[in-house]
Amino acid sequence: MSNGGTEEQPDSFHFAYDPEAEDVTQAIVEAVGLIHDTSHEHLTPLETVVNTDALAAVLRSESGSVTVTFHYEELVVTANDSGDIWLQWA
Repeated sequence: MSNGGTEEQPDSFHFAYDPEAEDVTQAIVEAVGLIHDTSHEHLTPLETVVNTDALAAVLRSESGSVTVTFHYEELVVTANDSGDIWLQWA
């Protein structure tokens, strides 16, 4: 599920995923594909930008609230362990 930004941040997009049932790396790639109106096959592999195993492990950790931010496909990607993904044009 997604929605386009807010009045204060019109270039931000929010996506939700279920951290108990979905892989965050797949959710990020799908969200970025939606923003770019393309399939994941046409995107740079996420693992060339960030260590996807480490990303998934950090966001699955039970050490408290965790948020990760990085650049991918001309977007600033912010994901947290609560199931939120925010994309903003870089």
